[in-house]
Amino acid sequence: MTNRPLFSGWDRIVQALSAPLTTLQSLQDAIVTIRGIVHPQNPRVNDLSLRSYLSTPAYAQWCLEVLPFVQQSFLRLPTLFPEGTIPILSQGTDRTLEFTKIQCCALLSMMFFEAVPFWGGDSDRMPPFDDFSHLHAGCCPAFLESIFLYFQRMSKPAEQARLQNEKVTIHRRVLPTAETPTWGELTTPLAPAHFSPSLRIQPDGAVEADFANRYIGGGVLQGGCVQEEIMFGMSPECLVSLLVCEYMLPNEVITLRGPELVGLCEGYGRKVRCTGEAPVAPGTDWSRRLIVAMDALECYQYPAQHQYTPSLMDRELTKAYLAFAHDPTCAAIDPPDRPLTTGHWGCGAFGGHKPLKALLQVMAASQARRALQYSTFGEEPFAQALQAVVDALIEQHWTVGRLYAAIVKYGRSCDDEVPFLPWICKEAAVTVFFWSMYQFRLFLLPFFLPRQHELNVPFLIPACSSHTTCSSGYVALQLAEQCSSLLQRAIKEEQVIETKSTFADLVTAYDKKVEEIIISTVRRAFPDHGIVSEESFPVSPAEWKEWSWVVDPIDGTTNWANQNPVFAISIGLAHRAVPIMGVIALPSLREVVYAIRGRGSFYYKPETKQFTVREPSNVPQDCLLTTGIGYERGPLLQATMGYFMEQLPLCRAIRLSGSACWDNVMVATGRISGYWERRLKVWDYCAGSVIAQESGCRATRFDGRPVRLDDGAEDYIVAAPRVHDYMVRTLATHQFYLAGQPTPH
Repeated sequence: MTNRPLFSGWDRIVQALSAPLTTLQSLQDAIVTIRGIVHPQNPRVNDLSLRSYLSTPAYAQWCLEVLPFVQQSFLRLPTLFPEGTIPILSQGTDRTLEFTKIQCCALLSMMFFEAVPFWGGDSDRMPPFDDFSHLHAGCCPAFLESIFLYFQRMSKPAEQARLQNEKVTIHRRVLPTAETPTWGELTTPLAPAHFSPSLRIQPDGAVEADFANRYIGGGVLQGGCVQEEIMFGMSPECLVSLLVCEYMLPNEVITLRGPELVGLCEGYGRKVRCTGEAPVAPGTDWSRRLIVAMDALECYQYPAQHQYTPSLMDRELTKAYLAFAHDPTCAAIDPPDRPLTTGHWGCGAFGGHKPLKALLQVMAASQARRALQYSTFGEEPFAQALQAVVDALIEQHWTVGRLYAAIVKYGRSCDDEVPFLPWICKEAAVTVFFWSMYQFRLFLLPFFLPRQHELNVPFLIPACSSHTTCSSGYVALQLAEQCSSLLQRAIKEEQVIETKSTFADLVTAYDKKVEEIIISTVRRAFPDHGIVSEESFPVSPAEWKEWSWVVDPIDGTTNWANQNPVFAISIGLAHRAVPIMGVIALPSLREVVYAIRGRGSFYYKPETKQFTVREPSNVPQDCLLTTGIGYERGPLLQATMGYFMEQLPLCRAIRLSGSACWDNVMVATGRISGYWERRLKVWDYCAGSVIAQESGCRATRFDGRPVRLDDGAEDYIVAAPRVHDYMVRTLATHQFYLAGQPTPH
């Protein structure tokens, strides 16, 4: 057994703390002295954040009432740990450590005073930071506030008896090689799982998944602010595990039992902030709280398709299986029906593929006999798609081994431009896959299809094949995200450029590549739908099908070819030539927005949330307008510039971006007040018109008529309502319908 020393120069520390600490200055002096004793090789102290908090009147009382308690907790270490050491949970050893809460408080006080002795063992196995020095310096103010709240709660006299009796347990769980499942051979049926965009991983009765770093706690003490760090920062007793846990091996997880939630927070990453102390209901039993730390592979270091190789999948499945399996040391509080809440494990900074990680966790939970609750963190379409896929596979009696084989087949037979979930559905279709009406409705996502009364059409797409089990909206979002990632990687490349109608009308190899990705996927998923696309499939009014996809693979090709970041990917769906769904990606901004008629407009990336248009206070004085100048010159250019020059002195400014789809998004999200252009094609505004209208804008022809894709018109306005009315009124005085282009009626 390996033990860690707790004391270094203890007699000198006691002398430095002989007088009560009740002021910021006395605390600063004590930390400087103690750090010089414990870490003479690095005595420098940076307490910028500590000073900024404790120097405010709001924390003056904390110094008077709470700081002496922290001091006394620290000084009780020899009494609470008479051997002067604490055991280490070493790699490869299945073992449990148990601390009373008063011991936890003493250890956290030691970390607060930056008095954790240097670990003289194999230091590479232990977390690199184990005190609050970086929090004192300001790396994450929200966590320091939570620490203040923790000590404040623990200092109350009424808490002392509880601190003596309640415990925090840390269990390093190790899965022996002989007990590791052979995933491809398992006949365990897939078990039901619940997917929801509104679930949160929090103390609500379920076991909580910690998306851990292999060093438990990750960067919580050095500025990390994602899921694990926030969980530990708001529940400071979790930080004790950093003192005793070597990093996890692939067949290990760490379970924490009993840490209490202290702080509430909002935001994520660098925007996280503490909003106050978490309320504690009478009779709360913290001993029932279970957190299981499970570290994921760092998938960003592999090519995307490499995640589907059996060796990497086996590693993730085994890790999740051990995490989800019921802990025998917690049998009294972890009955067979207790669920576990998880989510996008390893899909943030580690780069895991969300659909794959979701299904792997379903497989692991099925084998572990664990009820699974999965949060998609606000992504409602993704939650509905996952729910429908898993429910359908269960109805077809798929097993863990069968799904494993299907995923391996995907990895070997497809490239990373084929969406994963639609491919899984196609595999299911090969085996006479047919869902009930209810399941089919779920998967087609009412969120992405029109209400029946809006268009007076059946809810389900008529005469659809098995491939249409893919939701139009989900497919469009996945395609937009994948193609956006492709262009983000390629923007700095030298582009292969060709010309079309004029020397200024360009097309690049990536226009064709993105178009091929989108069109090939849509054809597989919706073989009965029409496709209209800028580069390969222009359309005449007579060719519109019942359902038609309208695609602009790169809108703003001239910008793209010149490495100008203003370009967009646009994917729209029209029913009987009326736009009803739109998805637009802005790769350089890492944004994806989407809308469905009657359901509102939403960001999909960077985070799922609804948005609405912003109306300027004064029209036109407060308006920022934009327009486009296409490839034609002559009277059309003169008319455009005539209106441009008339409005320029009246409004705040006029911009030209070079991308109609980009401009649609800018207007819809309130970053531009209005946009007009005369010579547009349907792919320039099909998706954008839906997104803009659902945000509260008006999108019409110059004369105010509704937009249809088969009316032969090429003029288009989109603007906030009052701005739109102003533009329709003022555009009527200009001759935009010239050169053989009569005003459409």
